[in-house]
Amino acid sequence: MDKKDNKYSGQSSVNIKKDSHITVDVQLNPHNPIVEPKVSDPGSSVDSTIPDPVLPSRPSNNLWFLIDAPNTLTGRKQHMAVWTGSEMIIWGGIDANSSLLNIGGIYNSASGTWRTTAITNAPIGRTDHTAIWTGSKMLIWGGSNIHNGGPLNDGGVYDPADNSWTTITPLNVQITTADHTTVWTGTKMIVWVGETGNNTAWTYNPETNSWSAITTTNAPAPRYNHTVVWTGASMIIWGGFDNDSYLNTGGIYVP
Repeated sequence: MDKKDNKYSGQSSVNIKKDSHITVDVQLNPHNPIVEPKVSDPGSSVDSTIPDPVLPSRPSNNLWFLIDAPNTLTGRKQHMAVWTGSEMIIWGGIDANSSLLNIGGIYNSASGTWRTTAITNAPIGRTDHTAIWTGSKMLIWGGSNIHNGGPLNDGGVYDPADNSWTTITPLNVQITTADHTTVWTGTKMIVWVGETGNNTAWTYNPETNSWSAITTTNAPAPRYNHTVVWTGASMIIWGGFDNDSYLNTGGIYVP
């Protein structure tokens, strides 16, 4: 038998010769759902009905695996989540006691474990905020705090590498709703304010912790409950509601 690395699991798999008289016991790891073989050599007591063994492969895609409830996090709704490439970060929301939460959790899907985010310098608890992943950090912005004045114009930058928060300079405009949208361009966050009577948008640079206004020339009409996507080169706004009509228009913004 010759061993080689399994490109899917990072563990070892086995190359099996036809005359090696071994059996393969296939098991599934719920935190790393790929087929992993366990090999044994029964000597002369080989079941001759077993077909030639096959190298490990991915199982059917039609599978669910349950996530255990973390002891350190309360149940919540209206929180936000991002994927870092290896972990899920959740933050904010409201619990069963109507408490607005400024603590989150980081879930590692490979190990099935949780750890909590820091609360030092974290933004105040909120709902209806946005969260985006920059490639190394999570940006939380806007939303609503029903216990502290309603719509918010602030946020924070969370760095999971050292479990720390940096405050985002508040946007110097009056926000009247929590229906904004955000996209990440690769270097900056774009916020479309999302209010009736207001079609302004802003870019936030986390390197300088500063804001810049975006032109409103030829911008789509004011709206909220719209959608927004980043194409890799431009932002597309589409649909929404303006208190009178359901909209089937939009616009493309090129930074």
